[in-house]
Amino acid sequence: MNMLESMSVMIDYPYIAFIITTILLLIGFWRNHLFVKIAALAWFCYGIWEYFIFFQRANNNEFNIRIDLLFIYPILILFTVFAIAHAVYQAYKKN
Repeated sequence: MNMLESMSVMIDYPYIAFIITTILLLIGFWRNHLFVKIAALAWFCYGIWEYFIFFQRANNNEFNIRIDLLFIYPILILFTVFAIAHAVYQAYKKN
C-alpha cells in the first residue's frame, strides 16, 4: 500500500485530520514554530472540507470520484514533511 492509498482512510474517517491538526499544533506551540502551525491550519481546513464531503456523500452519494484529492494529498504531505523537517533543523541548529 503506498502513501496515497493509506491516506484514503481519511475519506471514511475524517476526524483523523483533526488528530493530525492537534499533534501539529502541540509541536508548533511547544517549539514556537510558525511553519508547523501553518501546516496544522492546512490540516484543519482539510478536515473541515473532508467532513463537508463526508456528509454530502452520506446524503446523496454523488462523490464517487474525488479528483480534489489528487491535489490536496500531495500538498498536505509535502507541506507537513517540510514543516516538521524545518522545525527539527531549527531545533538542532539552536543546540
